[in-house]
Amino acid sequence: MEFKNMSFKKKREHIWEYYKLHIFAVIFAIVFVSYIIYDKTHTKEIIGNITILSNQVLDDKRIDLQEEMNKVVVANSKKQQVDIGVYPIESTGENVSQYISKLQVQIATGEIDLIISNKTFYNELLKSEVLLKLDDLEELDFSTIGNKLIKGTTSSGEGTYAINAEGNEYLKTMNIDSRDKVFAIISTSNRKEEATKMLKWFLEQ
Repeated sequence: MEFKNMSFKKKREHIWEYYKLHIFAVIFAIVFVSYIIYDKTHTKEIIGNITILSNQVLDDKRIDLQEEMNKVVVANSKKQQVDIGVYPIESTGENVSQYISKLQVQIATGEIDLIISNKTFYNELLKSEVLLKLDDLEELDFSTIGNKLIKGTTSSGEGTYAINAEGNEYLKTMNIDSRDKVFAIISTSNRKEEATKMLKWFLEQ
């Protein structure tokens, strides 16, 4: 029977039988394109990253810090933001090795800019030669930092690779015990300018 002579029900069954794969393909394409458009218009570009190694950071304090850092480095708040990562590697739980592995990957791919860590992990980073030598950063005024400079030696020579965070006022507001903490910039960072601005902000608190 020719299509034009079929009843409406028969036409519907005929279309479904012969074109259902095409219909599914079109639906999938529409959903996929819609997802891409939504993702592009709603996902913000990460313009800076601070990674904190601590068991003490509450989520509301993390959000407060993110808002402060957005003011420091973000030019367009609708499209950009600073990412704040928190890793409780000071604990002894089963997930610690997973956190460290993830950190190592992020460092290797240049995702971490400024890190706030304990001195033990800082020494490991120094040995791995993934810390930026701070001496050549003109934006930092070492004369105001005094005895907080932490020296180290790598294949690049001796220099300042971290700054003692003990007593930092903003870390106190985050309820972070700063007695064993240091600030350091990761040398693989793709955003060293932003990292320097964020470090300078902390030092001014």
